[in-house]
Amino acid sequence: MNKNVSHVNGGARDTRDPKEDRAPPRADDPEFQARFLEEIHANPMSRYAELARRMGVSVGLIATFMRKCAEREFLDVRQLSAKKFVYLLTPKGVMAMMARHYSKFSRNLDFFFGLTSRIHAVLGEMSAKGVHEILLWVDDREKEGKLHNWVEVIDPHLKSHRMRLLGVVARGGMPKEPLGCPVHITAAQIRALRLSDRQGILVVRSWYEDHDLLQALTPNLFGLTEESIQVLQRPGEALLQNLGIRPA
Repeated sequence: MNKNVSHVNGGARDTRDPKEDRAPPRADDPEFQARFLEEIHANPMSRYAELARRMGVSVGLIATFMRKCAEREFLDVRQLSAKKFVYLLTPKGVMAMMARHYSKFSRNLDFFFGLTSRIHAVLGEMSAKGVHEILLWVDDREKEGKLHNWVEVIDPHLKSHRMRLLGVVARGGMPKEPLGCPVHITAAQIRALRLSDRQGILVVRSWYEDHDLLQALTPNLFGLTEESIQVLQRPGEALLQNLGIRPA
């Protein structure tokens, strides 16, 4: 092990309020360890105080992590001058840092495959009931800019079931770029829709007050997410009151 691993950089004093670190990460916390290695990789000549400020922890905790990572051979500590050190990630350190990204990627991939499986199954159910054209209901008033993502994800599954996208309900506002299909925003535009038995609505995201409007448009309603399914099931008065919504 490098003889400089016990070095505490420049004797920097910790000026943070102890109350700010009520639940500091443990020295064996893999998530914090990966973040720490990312900081070292991006700024190999950082002083302990600088690392502590950027990561929002105490200098003492940074010193502990520096020592632990050096003991595990994640870091190669080199002295450039009397008060200047450089901290380089070893191959083991790079692997430990990348493990965090791999874990996130794996979780996102699992979510994506689960979502696409759900989309394929719901569209298959709609097709089996004679629905061949759908209106995508993405009433996304809180998350602007998600419409294109939903259209792109759903489109290949529509083609595999030989279904067609009639349009999108986007009461959150007009997307910045055209979607290649009609976009209905206002309640008047939505009420003007006339859906036949061969047409249905796939609800991605909605609100409890949309229930009556949805029911008036068509009986062919299918929820993609747990939240949208709850909307279609018409929650009881107690739940509506808890949500601060007056029942119709």
